Amino acid sequence: MTRQLDENNEEALAEYFEQHAGEVDLWAKKPHQIRVRRGGPSHTFSVRFTAEELEELQDAADLNAVTVSELIRSAALKSACREPEGVDSAQLRKLLRETETKIQSLSDSLAETKRELEKVS
Repeated sequence: MTRQLDENNEEALAEYFEQHAGEVDLWAKKPHQIRVRRGGPSHTFSVRFTAEELEELQDAADLNAVTVSELIRSAALKSACREPEGVDSAQLRKLLRETETKIQSLSDSLAETKRELEKVS
């Protein structure tokens, strides 16, 4: 029984994709060899893409010789790790160096005080 899909009907789409979940040819131009990592991924996260978005991602992945998952993972991590707007990383590094210097100076002072107290005791 063939059912006409209505793109605005989310239930019909969900049912269609559940029925065709294992059909790789719907998603990729050609099947990709799966590389298994030691320990495997720790979490899986589902994302919905339109057919056009998925095709664009597949083309970009093919162009970069990576899987769609690798492409998405890389882009997501780069986005998550980038500096927030308005943050001056050079200024932050300078403040960090100054703080490290102050901490070292305090540590040296404490060590000297400890030595002096040990002499007195």
